[in-house]
Amino acid sequence: MQPHLASLLSLSPELLTTISHHLKPRHLYKLMQTSKRIHSIVDSEEYWSRAAVHAVFRHFPATEIMDCDDKSRIYPKLTGLYDLVNLDLGYYETINQIIGRVRHMMVMDP
Repeated sequence: MQPHLASLLSLSPELLTTISHHLKPRHLYKLMQTSKRIHSIVDSEEYWSRAAVHAVFRHFPATEIMDCDDKSRIYPKLTGLYDLVNLDLGYYETINQIIGRVRHMMVMDP
């Protein structure tokens, strides 16, 4: 067994889950391929629900992820959210911001 895989396998499920939430889907997929144990831990509904929020709501101008002409923006536009590139906050915090914006948008909707 490779040393880096042995050290990954020694991590607790809670720590592996926390680490997985900081990975973009393409990187999580690579992590899932390392072992069946790791795959079963990190392939969670919670992770994919968070990723789905981004996939769906990145198309909504109200979340200010895409350019819009509305001058009364609630949030400033964050560059790179649409394709998840150039993220100053990292993947986990960026997804948290998107989720927060979507929740706020849903509450404001009459």
